[in-house]
Order: sequence, then structure tokens, then C-alpha cells
Amino acid sequence: MAAILVAPLFIAYDSLNSMRSAVQDVQEKDLNATLLLARIRTSAEELRQAELQLAYAGDSANPERSEARVMAAVGTLRILSDSLEHFELADAQAEIDTTLARIEAALPAEFDAVRRHQGERADSLSKLLQPVMLRVDSVVEGAGTFLQGRTALKVRQVNVEAGSAQQLTTTAFGVAVALAGLIAIWLTTTISQPVRDLESGMEAVASGDFSYRLSIEPKRHDEFGRLAESYQTMAQQLKQLDQLKAEFVSVASHELKTPINVIIGYLQLLQENVYGELTPKQREICLTLASQAQALSRLVRQLLDVSRFEAGGGKLELRAMHLSPFLAELETTFRVLAIQRGV
Repeated sequence: MAAILVAPLFIAYDSLNSMRSAVQDVQEKDLNATLLLARIRTSAEELRQAELQLAYAGDSANPERSEARVMAAVGTLRILSDSLEHFELADAQAEIDTTLARIEAALPAEFDAVRRHQGERADSLSKLLQPVMLRVDSVVEGAGTFLQGRTALKVRQVNVEAGSAQQLTTTAFGVAVALAGLIAIWLTTTISQPVRDLESGMEAVASGDFSYRLSIEPKRHDEFGRLAESYQTMAQQLKQLDQLKAEFVSVASHELKTPINVIIGYLQLLQENVYGELTPKQREICLTLASQAQALSRLVRQLLDVSRFEAGGGKLELRAMHLSPFLAELETTFRVLAIQRGV
């Protein structure tokens, strides 16, 4: 049941990993590509500014510094352009490289005009070069539009995957709950029936019925099989103990019956003055002893009756009795103990 309920969590975890990978892809590629395009646009602007400064450096005593700045800007643009391939923007990279090649091809003539202090010629070459430089901005803008569309597509795909993952997880959770419910019902039924059977067996043993048989097979290889085997062993042992008890009670009752009858017989002979005349006190003691012997004899008969009842051959005969003789006999029985203890 735990595995079934945990399964939707693994499905959700896998879906979250897929979404996380998609988000990382957007972050590592599209976001960094956007930052790279911004740097390329900034570098292109720096190239234009450097080229304009070069065009008006005819009167400068040190035009080499402006030339170095232009070439540095071109190198930076080329390095940044080479990184576009990593972000799957090879078309933009090719166009920028082509534009940079045209710029590099046109720059030597402008450098020569600046060195010769040919201002009009340098200005004319600069005007021809500016549209070429603006081509970089156009390429960057196109790449940005393409990148924006690609990012939007990825976001839509992530949303679709998230919706599918949510639906799949909800479905899996519903199926898991249904299966867990069915398993719980099956387990409850499977467990409750043997438990009720064991409960009935224990009640039967408590009432003295050791012949009750469980519906559980002791050969089952589970806890209930072991319990059924233990129950059968317990019932057999209790039945044997009950039989031993009944045999002991029966034998003891028969063994006690003979000496008690002998005692009662001699007491009767004493009361009949066979062995001489008794004093009133002795006669009273003999009456008490005879009464106690009769009580023992009655107890022995009751034990025999219990044995017969347990053997299934007993029968109750209900009758009315007078309470006064019973209480008088009880008083006589305990009179000796009362005298001894001063009660």
C-alpha cells in the first residue's frame, strides 16, 4: 500500500525534473543568449563610435590610437559572435562574421586616408561603412526576435508538460488511492475473518468446549497459521488437563468414600453404646463428628455428581428446602472453632 501511494510522488518528481531541465535550458541558453546579444549590440555601437572618431582624426597627431580602438572593437565583436553558435544561433553568427569581414576589408582604405590626412576621402569611406556596421544591429535584432519566439515556444511546452504532469499525477494518485482502498478492504476481510474465528475459539475454550475447530488451516505459512497451530495445541493440552482433573476427582471421591463410611459406622456404634455408655458431653461430640462425617460424605457425593455431569450423565433434581435446619447445622459445624477463638 505504501509503494502504491508513493508511486504518484515518483511520477510528480520525474515531471518536476523534466520541468526543471526545461527551465534550466531556458536559463542557460535563451537568457544567456539574450545577454550576449545585448553585449554584441553594445560592442557594435562602440565600433561605430570608434570608426566615426577615426574618420574625424585626420587632423590628429596620433591616429594610430583611433585605429587600434576600431580594431579592438572588431576583435571583441568577432569573439562575441563566435559564442552565438553555443546558443544555437549559427545563422546570426554567420551574418555577423560576413559583416565583420566586409568591415575589415574596408577599414585599410579608411586608415590610409586618415594617415594621408585626406579628410574628404576618409569621410566618404566612413559614410559607405556606416550602413555595413548598422547591419550588425539588424542581425542582432533579428536574432533577438528569433530568440524571443524560441523562448515563448519553450515556455508553452513547459506549460503543456506541467499540465500533462499535473493530470498524470492526479490520475495516478486517484488510481493509487483506489488500489490502496481495495487492498485495505481485502486485508480487512482477510484479517477480520480469522480474528473472529480465533475469538469464537477462545470463547469456546473459556466455556469448557475443547472440541471447537478453527476454520483456519494450521498449515498456512503466515501468522494466522501459526496462531491456529498454537490454538490447537493449547486446546489439546487443556482437554488432557480436564480429563486428568475429572479422573482425579473421580478416583479421589471413590477413595474418600470408604474411610468416611467407616468413620460414620463407628460413630453410630458409639452412639448406640456398643463400646460402653457415653457421657452427655461425649454424646454431643459424637453427634458433631457424625454431622461433619455426613457433610464429608455429602461433599464426596457432590464430587461424584460433578464427575457425572462433566461426563454428560448427570441430572438436576430441583426441590425446596427449609433454611432453619441448614443454618442450625452450619452453627453446629462452626461451634468448635468459635469456642477455640472465643467468639
